[in-house]
Amino acid sequence: MWWDYVENPLYLKSIYDSAPSLDRVEIIKLDFDREGPSLLLTFSTEFLPSHPPVKWDSFDRVTFQLRL
Repeated sequence: MWWDYVENPLYLKSIYDSAPSLDRVEIIKLDFDREGPSLLLTFSTEFLPSHPPVKWDSFDRVTFQLRL
């Protein structure tokens, strides 16, 4: 799964039972780091988590910032 390439996927894996689909995501920001082989990806999706934190109460999209 794609989330196995994320720098620290533990939180993501704690709120989703399986990796969210990357179909129909909105890419908000893509940042390449010239100091090392890394990529910072910020995107938004309608694929909601199976176990959202209580503080998220009501929402219809999730925005992630992932370092690959």
